[in-house]
Amino acid sequence: MTKQLITIMCAVALIVSACVADLEPVSLPVVDYTSELRGMLSFDSTARRLLSGVYKRNEGTTRFGDRIAVAYDGQVVTMYTVRGVAFFTLRGGIANDSVKLVGVWRGVQGSETGIARLSIRPSEGGREIAEGKGNGLGLILRGEITTSSGSRESYVIEKVDATNLRQLDFEIIAHRGGGRNSERLGVSENSIPMVLLAGRLGATAVEVDIQRTRDGEPIIFHDPTFTARTVPSPYVIGDVDNYTLRQLKAVARLVNGETIPTLDEMLDVIIDSTELRLVWLDVKAPSVMDAILTSHARAVERARQRGRDVDILIGIPDDATFSAVRNSRLFGSLEIDPKTGTLPILCELGVDRVRDVNARVWAPRFTAGLQSTLVAEMKKEKRRCFVWTVDDQNFISDFVSNGEFDGILTNYPTLLAAMFYTSPKGR
Repeated sequence: MTKQLITIMCAVALIVSACVADLEPVSLPVVDYTSELRGMLSFDSTARRLLSGVYKRNEGTTRFGDRIAVAYDGQVVTMYTVRGVAFFTLRGGIANDSVKLVGVWRGVQGSETGIARLSIRPSEGGREIAEGKGNGLGLILRGEITTSSGSRESYVIEKVDATNLRQLDFEIIAHRGGGRNSERLGVSENSIPMVLLAGRLGATAVEVDIQRTRDGEPIIFHDPTFTARTVPSPYVIGDVDNYTLRQLKAVARLVNGETIPTLDEMLDVIIDSTELRLVWLDVKAPSVMDAILTSHARAVERARQRGRDVDILIGIPDDATFSAVRNSRLFGSLEIDPKTGTLPILCELGVDRVRDVNARVWAPRFTAGLQSTLVAEMKKEKRRCFVWTVDDQNFISDFVSNGEFDGILTNYPTLLAAMFYTSPKGR
């Protein structure tokens, strides 16, 4: 029996190690930005606005399709494509009425990656950007794309829509802080580095999951148990709430080496170091609701002091969490939004429950369909409506083109950003 048990354990270990090996991150190329952009003036907010918009492919490689969305996250210019589900993170500058952009690209649903070097000639929009004039319509980005296989492909795209993407109020909500471990982004799901990356992936908002430690601390973690998928350590296994926060900080590391953040740590980073507009707190440990609401109040005040307009919503996914919110001694201290008269709550249950807790957002599952009548009712009551979790391109297209939801939760914010911004609704 002992020999059989050892054999089984070895087999399981081999399977687990193989699964973990499959999740090794995709390495992005290294770009020497200092050398590439030497002597160039950095973009200001006007230049980034002029660059933002919807582009069409004029010439060159077809790997990214015929429509491209260009936006920005802080100082970084970003691009999103439907074909290849690719995101670009580019840095750039201006010199002699010409514009240069250089950076990396990555196909999120595969392992393809490479470097992009693009420029705008003075006569093709460079002078307009240098002078900060116009709307950028007709500017032409041209250059070269390299791939991980070593190929070099020409690429020419032209701006056909001047919409300022930042002014749209549709929320692109990234699941698990930006993406799952299976996307091999080099940072772990529900980690601080992941939420710092989320904006570059196309997200305007993030959903993060809350579990609890043995000593009652809310932490950001999805699963109720530790496994090799999330924490590949022989010292950390089993139920999350078997461990104190001190123990987890000492020995638990996520698959890409990060520590597991507390709720306070995560909210501080989102407020201080990102431009994300909304946070969906998916509560998976309702027993620590008082602690969650305490952290929420602290974060709201921190955002107010820093002049940050970020909506932090308490998620209600089930009846147990609904009861925990309603019965919390801190429920009455949640602030009512003066514009909508609602509380900072996102409820996934029926619309009667939404009204019962005066939730700001109703968030049904995507399998229920467009639900146009109920969505209209909620909007009439000044509530927003999100839908979850939508990853399939056909379903995303249906919800974007035919639905009236105010946001979509997805594991692929890059795909959703590309599809929404290049759709008629996104413009």
